[in-house]
Amino acid sequence: MAYNYSNISGTHKTWFKRKKEMWDIYPDTKQYREILKTVKKSPLNPKYARRDYLVFVVMGNLGLRIGEMVLLRREHFESLTNDPPIARVPALKKRGKQESYKSIYVHWKVADVIKKYIAKDLYRTDEFLFPGMTETGNLSSRHMYTIIISYFKKCGFTENYTPHSIRHMVGTRIYEKTGDVAFVRDQLGHSVIGNIGATNIYIHTSQERAKTNLKKIGYLL
Repeated sequence: MAYNYSNISGTHKTWFKRKKEMWDIYPDTKQYREILKTVKKSPLNPKYARRDYLVFVVMGNLGLRIGEMVLLRREHFESLTNDPPIARVPALKKRGKQESYKSIYVHWKVADVIKKYIAKDLYRTDEFLFPGMTETGNLSSRHMYTIIISYFKKCGFTENYTPHSIRHMVGTRIYEKTGDVAFVRDQLGHSVIGNIGATNIYIHTSQERAKTNLKKIGYLL
């Protein structure tokens, strides 16, 4: 089975457009572990198995959007040696999609996987974490979308999961494990919590609270 391009057509808006009623549909932890197991034991393309595995590790633990994933550079993970580990990654704004940055706390086990990939993978001389054939040298959003959807299909999921549904899974998991709304906001890179508006600028996650929360959340590997 190869990557499935049959449902990819048109512009980015076409690829990622989904109805609001589908937003609450996302994989559970058991299903996500099944994906990770499939990538490791029965990859669609053995040559890129390590890359595909890291795609799901990063998305399933950091909750990044596809547009943020393809922009990841090795330099964004230079602070993984901190305690707790931190990744300073691109944050796409919904309107205009201007590139800015957000700091995300990373579980120690996940940080180890990322560091090993950066140190040992065949593309370690490349600037991007997921190099590709675009003009800038990174994997395209379209290609990453195809990778994710192809594994959904390989695992036989009947639900209409999208790559963005992984982000919903991460946000839900963080909240269910910690009950910390501010931490959910910080990890996902949201600008506000509910309707409390400007108060948000005074709410920050301390390192000690981050450590406690990361231990509660665990990791998906």
